[in-house]
Order: sequence, then structure tokens, then C-alpha cells
Amino acid sequence: MSDTGLIYITSAANNTGIGTEAWSNPSNAVTDDSDYAHATGSIVTHISNYLIGTFTHGLVSTDTVQGIEIAYKRGSPTSNNYCDEESIRLVKNGTVSGSTTVGGNAIPASSGWSSTYGGPTDLWGLTFMGSDTIGLAIAVDLKDKNEVVRIYSMRMTIYYTAAGDAYAGGHKKIKTVFIGC
Repeated sequence: MSDTGLIYITSAANNTGIGTEAWSNPSNAVTDDSDYAHATGSIVTHISNYLIGTFTHGLVSTDTVQGIEIAYKRGSPTSNNYCDEESIRLVKNGTVSGSTTVGGNAIPASSGWSSTYGGPTDLWGLTFMGSDTIGLAIAVDLKDKNEVVRIYSMRMTIYYTAAGDAYAGGHKKIKTVFIGC
């Protein structure tokens, strides 16, 4: 099995598929720096919309995705552990899909990387080929008025089997090559 190494999102947008609180400046989450996208609670107990990050992965159509692992850099500077992860899902070809991997984990006041979710054999209840567009959708629970959650960046590693891999499926393939005959 091969992997892409860490790849970061190349675009980000607010998506109203969940919640009522919009993400401001979503494109600020594209680069891992001090800029951020943020959602702010307007009244008690509101769920944010999804912040959608899209990745450019470089796989080819014949590659088979075996697992996806994600993390995101976040913080809640106004929080006393009042803000939680509500939903973290994958986006397949533009549609929020698959199973929610987490929910209810507190978002700390200081910025830092979340735990890693998914892994080399976790497809989040979906199937992917190399030609699929893959993204990440994050929604948060803003449990108090004026609570703020910041997302600084999102990253992913895609584990895949390339067509013709020498050890695909755990069995060695033998390829015969004739040179100069």
C-alpha cells in the first residue's frame, strides 16, 4: 500500500448542509499559518455550518483508496471548553457523505492540531477511486453566545493501492520484461 504523505486543502468554503452559524473567511483555512476561518455563536447552543476543505491528491483513476486519515488545526480563544466537535465527515465528489467519525470532543482555547481521525484502512463507510474528488467537512457546536471557533488548516493522508502495485492484496505479482530481444 502507498500513501500520499500529508496533503493540505487547496480550497475551502462554507456549506449550509448542517447548522445555522456560517463560517467567516473560509479561504483563510487553506494555508497553515496564523490566518483562520471562524464561526461565532449568535445565541446559546448553535451548530455551525460545515467548513468544507477540498484536497488535490494526484491519484489516477485506476488507484484504489484503502483508507483516509485527517486532522485539522483549531482553537477556541473565547472558550472555557464550551465548544465541541459536532460532525467530521468526508466529502466525495462534492457531497458530504459517509459516517461521522467523531462528535463531542472539546475544542481547546489554544490552537493546535486535533487528534488524528481515520487511518490506513478506514474509508468512513464509503468507497473511493483515484478519480474521486475528496474533501473534509467540519461542523462545531457553539454552546454559548459569542463563542468563537477558529480553523487554521486541514490536512489528510490517503492510503491507496496503485494499479499494478507489486504487492496489491498481499500477493506478490511477477512481471516479465524482455529487454533487447
